[in-house]
Amino acid sequence: AAQYPWVKLIRYEKNRKTIDCTEYLNTPYFTVLDSDDWWEPDYLERLISFLERNDLDLAVTGTKQYIQKQDVNQVMRKLAQPVVLTQRQFAQNYPQLWTFPSTAWASIQKTSIYKGTDFTGTLGLAYGGDTLQMLQYIKQCSHFGIDNSALYHYHIHPKSVTYQYNPRRFDANIAYYGKIKEFLELHQTFDPPKQEWLKRVHLSSMAATLGLLRDAQVTAEEKLTECARIVEHPLTAVALTNDCE
Repeated sequence: AAQYPWVKLIRYEKNRKTIDCTEYLNTPYFTVLDSDDWWEPDYLERLISFLERNDLDLAVTGTKQYIQKQDVNQVMRKLAQPVVLTQRQFAQNYPQLWTFPSTAWASIQKTSIYKGTDFTGTLGLAYGGDTLQMLQYIKQCSHFGIDNSALYHYHIHPKSVTYQYNPRRFDANIAYYGKIKEFLELHQTFDPPKQEWLKRVHLSSMAATLGLLRDAQVTAEEKLTECARIVEHPLTAVALTNDCE
């Protein structure tokens, strides 16, 4: 940013769920970098070039994850070939591609589209809010692309918010299921295989929530109350059924 006047750096000292686009009125694009993550040096150049060359509304790169506890840096998600998709094509291939545009980071977004997107129902979630915000953004896109690169480095450490228990996390799991189902139904692609896939996603999210609850610094009574709420929720029964022959 100090070297190039067309790059504007904005730093938030506190974590935010959304970005205030009034600060980007004069910029066509923006991207997000979490405070403990980092980019490859050509991140901006390659992604903006990919976006403009293909007339995209969103450009996404793959991710490498750095696992601090093991001191390991490995590919988390990466495509063999770049793809350009319409909304419907993305919905049709959602189980194979959904993890790529599932975070606000590792992507270049258009400020004008972001400012015109309604994020109602995705704000204030304890977990998965960025995935649902990206879905809302994609609903406004004509085309978006995933490059065959892994230019973003995601730092995994035990003190990350993702790995801390929050009493509202199961509510976020429910919202997560509902919004993905809504997106697939919008494009008439919520067929039986995707229904079973989404059940597995929900069960995985629920298991992660229960694992964090197990290790949380709360009373045994609070843990049992939350476990009972999870077990008794109607979506739990749905997720535990298998309708595929």
